[in-house]
Amino acid sequence: MDNEIREDRLALVAALVPDEVVEHYKLPDPLSFADQGRAQSGPYDFFDDGKSVRVKVWPRLDIPDPAFVLDLKVSYLGEVEIVWISINDIDAPRFDVDALGNLPIKPKSGRRNIEGELRAMKAGLAPNQVRRGLGYFTSALGKIDAFAKAISAPLISIFPMAYHNAILYERRGFHYRSGDELMVHIHEGFLEGGVYKKQLDGSSPFKMPALSESIRGRSWAIHNGILREMCYVPSMYRMVGEDHAQKLDTAPGIKW
Repeated sequence: MDNEIREDRLALVAALVPDEVVEHYKLPDPLSFADQGRAQSGPYDFFDDGKSVRVKVWPRLDIPDPAFVLDLKVSYLGEVEIVWISINDIDAPRFDVDALGNLPIKPKSGRRNIEGELRAMKAGLAPNQVRRGLGYFTSALGKIDAFAKAISAPLISIFPMAYHNAILYERRGFHYRSGDELMVHIHEGFLEGGVYKKQLDGSSPFKMPALSESIRGRSWAIHNGILREMCYVPSMYRMVGEDHAQKLDTAPGIKW
């Protein structure tokens, strides 16, 4: 990958690394690498071509996963889209839900590592999560907001690929451009007497009745195909500088 970044942008990209990640892993200040004009050095890997921004943080090179990954896109309208964000506890056990044998599982391939998923679910992880997180998501959003403000972007957008992802952003002040009706429909379906609640008959670990009582549990049931009908991905946004207060609650009273 070509890691050359314009000098006036390198510091902006380096500043996307959450302070808590740096402190947790006792890493050097990412801005010190930016000051030296280095886009790839030590634990940091920065990329920015004006349209895409990628940040990876590798506290150790003997692990398969970065501690922090952030992919952003800047649209032709100047909006900052969050494509991917992951904050891993690299010292926690890894659950290989993204591989089957020695072959990686591609998104939407229909292939699953059921054994790995069951272990991950039992450990309290959400679908597609390979390690537990560190709890710095809100801080990371603050960094993205500061980046968006610095490049005069009007808003931050996201197309959450899973139910729990949508709730995660919803509970941090994101609005729905579309998909809020779907989210309400899903919530109602998991309530007592609802169409999805009725399917949680205990016939498999992904159909246990208690899954309806948490966001992660619901997301696992959805991951396993309980919706059946085709559903589209919600579109969400938050204005740059807007507070994190929740604007809409599509799953009232449901714990994470």
